[in-house]
Amino acid sequence: MIERDSSSAKSSSALSAASNRQQFSTPLSIQMSLYGIEFLRAIVDLLEVDGFKPAIKLHEGGYLFLATQAGDVTLRENHALQSKLGVDITLMGQDALHAKFPWLNVEDLASGAFGESGEGWFDGYGLVQAFRGAVAGRAVHRGGCDRTGAGRQTRHARCCK
Repeated sequence: MIERDSSSAKSSSALSAASNRQQFSTPLSIQMSLYGIEFLRAIVDLLEVDGFKPAIKLHEGGYLFLATQAGDVTLRENHALQSKLGVDITLMGQDALHAKFPWLNVEDLASGAFGESGEGWFDGYGLVQAFRGAVAGRAVHRGGCDRTGAGRQTRHARCCK
């Protein structure tokens, strides 16, 4: 584990927004996010240690992206790419947006895209603790210093200062 704060109390992962979204405009970003949600869904089994199953409180609540007429073409192009790559996103026009989100003022909106699954949030600190638990007792160095890069020698990572 490479983390500046060896206690993980102020680590980037613990303090992050701890979310996963899939509504990106490039294949690589979408594919990384698809991998990420599969990992988060399976974390209970992947990072189980001696019968202890970590809890990260994953909630797939989805994200809603909205577009006015000026951004409608871009939102639709992004949705087409996302759908092609297997993302569960619903593209909606003004009427469908109003029906699904009655509190939303849709007067100036042309479209919206909502993540039906695979998007949401989780307990970032819980994720850090799950990783810490999984590496405990193994030959893993958890340093508390700055790193400016990393290299790989055989199966072991080395840190460059």
